[in-house]
Amino acid sequence: MEKITYNCKFQHNGPNYKEFKMARKILSYIIIIAVLSTASLEAETIKSMPMQNHMILTGAETYPHASGYPLNPGVITQSPGIIIGTTWYDYQTNGSTGNRIALTDSNTIYVSWMNAYTWPTPPRHVFHNYRDANGNWNFDMGLKVDERPDNSASAGYTTLDIYQGYRGAIDYHYSTATSYITRLAVDNADYPGWGYFQRYNVYVGAIWPYIAIDRNNRIHIVITEPADNAEDPHQVFYVRSADGGETWTTGVIVDTLMTISTVIDASPVSDKVIIAYTHPTDYETQWHNDIMYILSEDGISWDFRYGKVNITNYLQDNDSLWAYTDMDVIFDYNDNFHLIWNAQTIDSDGYIQWNTRLFHYNSATEEINLIHMWPLEDVWIVGCDCGAWNRPICKMNMGVQEGTNILFTTWTQFDTTDCSQGGYANGELYMSYTSDGISWEEPVNLTNSHTDDCFPEECDSDHWSSLADVAHENLHIMYINDKDAGGIPQTEGAPTESPVMYLEIPALYEEGGAIVGIVTTNENTPIEGAFVRVLLDGNQIETDSTGTNGRYGFFCLSEDSYTLEVTKTGYIPALVENVEVTNYWTKILDIDLVSTGVDEETALPERFNLGQNYPNPFNEKTTISFELKIPSQVLLEVFDITGAKIITLVDEYMPAGSHLVTWEACDFASGVYYYRLKASDYSDVKQAVLLK
Repeated sequence: MEKITYNCKFQHNGPNYKEFKMARKILSYIIIIAVLSTASLEAETIKSMPMQNHMILTGAETYPHASGYPLNPGVITQSPGIIIGTTWYDYQTNGSTGNRIALTDSNTIYVSWMNAYTWPTPPRHVFHNYRDANGNWNFDMGLKVDERPDNSASAGYTTLDIYQGYRGAIDYHYSTATSYITRLAVDNADYPGWGYFQRYNVYVGAIWPYIAIDRNNRIHIVITEPADNAEDPHQVFYVRSADGGETWTTGVIVDTLMTISTVIDASPVSDKVIIAYTHPTDYETQWHNDIMYILSEDGISWDFRYGKVNITNYLQDNDSLWAYTDMDVIFDYNDNFHLIWNAQTIDSDGYIQWNTRLFHYNSATEEINLIHMWPLEDVWIVGCDCGAWNRPICKMNMGVQEGTNILFTTWTQFDTTDCSQGGYANGELYMSYTSDGISWEEPVNLTNSHTDDCFPEECDSDHWSSLADVAHENLHIMYINDKDAGGIPQTEGAPTESPVMYLEIPALYEEGGAIVGIVTTNENTPIEGAFVRVLLDGNQIETDSTGTNGRYGFFCLSEDSYTLEVTKTGYIPALVENVEVTNYWTKILDIDLVSTGVDEETALPERFNLGQNYPNPFNEKTTISFELKIPSQVLLEVFDITGAKIITLVDEYMPAGSHLVTWEACDFASGVYYYRLKASDYSDVKQAVLLK
């Protein structure tokens, strides 16, 4: 069970939750707090690890000459969401995760990722996918953004934002034999979403771009020069374009850092732009860092010499707590900015404790608050590493809900009890939120994909996620479902073709619980037209019917234990009892139906028939059933007691068979209504009673 917030006053016209591809059945999210102690662990444990500098990858590295594992559709994944692409290059960022998913003003969605689509010697490219306002993805496995041929320079390390409110702007870099080049691809103004990008050079010699576009459509990018060695510092540059990427300001040095941490954001309600990063207190290690930011009030004027603000001052406080390489920054709709980062304790001998803290800074209060700490005790099983540039909490991202100003954050969390055969921890995605900008709710495990002791292609290591900045009714997340833990370009784990996942979860806030899921065959095929009832103490509370994607959903349920009943012609009915619902939580319940072996065509109705709506009387929503002997033009209308038509539920050509239609009557007054079915030469009328 997962703690998800949503508004019970929001009326759903059928469940608009998410799809699952190869999802585990009867899956519910459960928060698992594993208190690790040396007494309870059978494996050898350690309390700390020595500091080690990691090489920052550019894409020019050679790959391990090992056999690869193509995506195996026969292997069931436990990680939720829908597959919108794949990649052999699981790794997406060295440090801060940045934004690789964004919403437009019309609620369309852009997603970008670094993709290698063959193995071995994978050509590395930047891919994207686009979801229209109706929820349809334009491409099965995405479309290439960069223009580089496979045998030429490799492209990657992408982030994105939205230009002019509706056009994706995707930045990335590619390398040649002589230089590194940062590029920007802006989607076509007339045909957004179809990959007709206009591409521009941004900067030569610096890479790993992070992008923000302000309300005046000025494009701001921070980029970093590569260093020759892991222990070498590198400079961060800032550039800006006021004409959609055609021309750019001269690159200005922001600072000199040891990590790829620099992030940037623009206010949705003012001209403010902010740059934030982890700043080294010395230039000998990547591990000793403070959190700094630089704020421009107008998005044009910057003081890179005296305008830097240190909010942690770890060195000044003689503190053993230090920031590392992951962080994020975002403005809320009150024009306040928020920073989050991970930090860990490093002792005087240079050993790093495993328990990692996730902190939040609110510019409105100028206070630092703890979001979460993991592991709860400073122990870790030997031989289960998080991988280069990772901590037990890492790759965090933020989003803000417009209207409520609720702040959400997601991150990867590694568990020492969930380890691959290769010796790397499997990641899971977690989420927390704050409604006051100070106190954070108990974290929720969004993916719950524990696959301990897994072999390559069987692992579910959910990592390198990104959360869209804007949250309306739902949160929008992309992530990599790595089929063998570890980053392959860091020579961690085996090369696998890993799904790029899109996950959508409710985000509205008010009291109540929910049950959502998908009804499928035992071969994972979604079932359309399944009738789902939720019962309490034997009494029906609500009904729903599944669409083409097999989804159903019940929202705003009071805290209690429910029973779900699922029926469909040609299938054995399913009954799931003791489904616990708690306020602010969503129960994810996927249900299999087993076929009776009777072809549905052989079980077609022998006559036309209009069934009695159920329940009747009803409160706000009822289901009307009818049967068609032959394919027919169907007209299903509802009339009030005066005979005036108030709504048309169906007006279309439909196939022969049994059908269910849900009438959402929340906008109508209590009273007696009549619904009429016309199909072929058949017509019938029945009465429905609405009681609120």
